[in-house]
Amino acid sequence: MVIGSELEASKVARANQHLAAAGLAQFADIRPGDALQTLRDVAGKVDLLFLDGWKPMYLGLFKVIMPQLRQGAVVLADDVTLFPDDVASYLSFVRNPANGVVTVTLPLGDEIEYSVKL
Repeated sequence: MVIGSELEASKVARANQHLAAAGLAQFADIRPGDALQTLRDVAGKVDLLFLDGWKPMYLGLFKVIMPQLRQGAVVLADDVTLFPDDVASYLSFVRNPANGVVTVTLPLGDEIEYSVKL
């Protein structure tokens, strides 16, 4: 199951239309609203977290989902060099092994931080 969150209602509607047209609606849940709120009740274990929204939210959202991350789960944070000030607290957190994560920066586009929960 893919779970996403989108603040703009028209984007949620469009995403749901595309998912339905592709026959994938049963495999996705696009939640309207602020991800810090809409993703608080994710049930079960999470295998992959893709962060590609408002960059200052990366750390807060990571911490909301972290308890649900399965050991070995992958976290991808997009555009980490495009907005360095906005992702600084997130990068500081995931780059500290004491926080239960190992990470590497991938030189793709504006770089992606590829992290794995220990």
